Amino acid sequence: VGPRQYATLPGFLSEEWVQGTFFPRLRGERMEHESVHALGRRVGDMLRKLHEHEIYYNDTILMDDFGKSHLLVPEDAPAILIDYGVALRLDRHPDLSDEEVFNYARTLPMVNFALGLDHSPAKIARLIEDLRQLLQQASKEEIMARDVDFIQEGLGLARFAPGAPAIGAFWSGFQETLKR
Repeated sequence: VGPRQYATLPGFLSEEWVQGTFFPRLRGERMEHESVHALGRRVGDMLRKLHEHEIYYNDTILMDDFGKSHLLVPEDAPAILIDYGVALRLDRHPDLSDEEVFNYARTLPMVNFALGLDHSPAKIARLIEDLRQLLQQASKEEIMARDVDFIQEGLGLARFAPGAPAIGAFWSGFQETLKR
């Protein structure tokens, strides 16, 4: 569902370079109802597979405020999700590491606002402890449901982009395969 990962420097991974078009830049026949419906089905299938393996992608950005996306659509291959930097394995939930809790936090809307200019270790440690309690109380399903929230947010922004009439087709296809 994503690019191959390669070990590089200790503690880091590099992703395979994949050619393609990011979702917000799709045009023409690639944004027609049938194509977008199939793309929605593919994204639903990818998230279902990740969730079945207790992986919370945590960054399903179809389109953000700046037109960026983590959904890459190659010409001759299935769509993939890129950038797994904040994804979480939930097989040890609720006992998540500090890094896993912080990765979850980094995608929350108000975290950067809460930290402000103070990214001191003490402030980050307080944030992690506050969020750890919330994550421990949440089920895996509740945590992974945020992947769907990200999809809905991205579709909300994409409705203003070229090809907007097909956005409903994406959502329809997505729903068909996510819960299979």
